[in-house]
Order: sequence, then structure tokens, then C-alpha cells
Amino acid sequence: RTPEYPNPPPSAEGETETSYVWIPSDSLRALRDAIKCAREAFVAAKNVGSGNDYLLDFEIILKEKEEAQNILEQKDEEDREAEELIARKAAKRLRAKGRKKKKTG
Repeated sequence: RTPEYPNPPPSAEGETETSYVWIPSDSLRALRDAIKCAREAFVAAKNVGSGNDYLLDFEIILKEKEEAQNILEQKDEEDREAEELIARKAAKRLRAKGRKKKKTG
């Protein structure tokens, strides 16, 4: 959470709309990195002509992990959207509360 929360952080230069900062979970970032490295290792092994039996097994496992990653990426996007909606509603209530105080104060 930024100091401005529930309001979005100030917009950066060139941005037309402010947006919340979303940081994926450590496990999702680690999975992304692991799959990227595994994919690079697979391509390198394939290029040098490593044993086909091992490559087939490795490719099957790699595809399973990439499917799991896709599911987690979708869940991460859903979580981001839900949390952003909650923050926007909280910011709206905070602004309404501020306007109410100005009128009565």
C-alpha cells in the first residue's frame, strides 16, 4: 500500500490516468522465473541434440507447469481487479466523507 491509499498514487509523467500499483505474489514471480529458465534450458538442450527421451519428459513437465502458470496469472489478474475495485470504493467513501465535513464544518 502506498501512503496515499486508498487513493491511487499520483500519476507519473505522461500518464493520463492514475492507477494502483499491483505487485504479484512472491510465489507467482518465482514460478515465472523458474519457467522462463526451464524453457531456456529446454531450447538449449534441444539445440544441442540432447537425449530425446529426456527432452520428451521435460517438455511434458514444462507444459504442465506453463498451464499452471496460466491459471495463476488469470487468478492474479482477478485478484488485482477485485482489490482495485475495493480501493476505488474506499477512496470514493473517503472523498465523500471529506466533502460532508467541509459542508458541516
